[in-house]
Amino acid sequence: MTANDEAGLTDEQWEAIAETLAGRDVDLDHVRRELAELFRGFLMFRARRARNPFRKERDRWRHIYKLASELVAQMPGLAGLAEAKRQAEVRVEYYEMACQAFSGKRDPHHDFLYGGILRIWTDVIGGKLGVSHPSPAKGGSSPYGPLVRYFVACVGPILADQTPGPHGIEAIVDREGRAREHTDALGRRWAKKPFIRTDRGRR
Repeated sequence: MTANDEAGLTDEQWEAIAETLAGRDVDLDHVRRELAELFRGFLMFRARRARNPFRKERDRWRHIYKLASELVAQMPGLAGLAEAKRQAEVRVEYYEMACQAFSGKRDPHHDFLYGGILRIWTDVIGGKLGVSHPSPAKGGSSPYGPLVRYFVACVGPILADQTPGPHGIEAIVDREGRAREHTDALGRRWAKKPFIRTDRGRR
């Protein structure tokens, strides 16, 4: 097995992804570039979070904010203190939101990865956003299909044992489909009634 590249995959893993696209009229080099950029972004986000855990950073900035507040109260006229307090407060609010975003089983970084993989599937590869279901009469139950194989080949090398199973992938695909429908609906609504008035200033 070859060594991992900067996107975290070996040549064998890239070949496994390409095999899921066999028979499709698609530029595999383009697909690889798009996926590599996505994987690098995800790995960067994950490494940054590991270096600076959100809860730890939130608590650190809370302490800084408390100290700055005490100094402002004691020396209200000292230049820069009020701005330092404001900056600390902004960072506390940011890390509070980050902690909430990652609370429970939620992981926006995983959502970023999944959404990117599905975007490349539809926009670059030209695949359909959907999975197939086996006939209950044949004893099957797990969703399957080209998208499932592609998704597993992409996510497996990155998330390993955290890779979603067939039913998890189906749920991810369904959420993505609903999100796109919502975005499209908003786009149609804005096209009919834009927020910016084009007749402003006219008499």
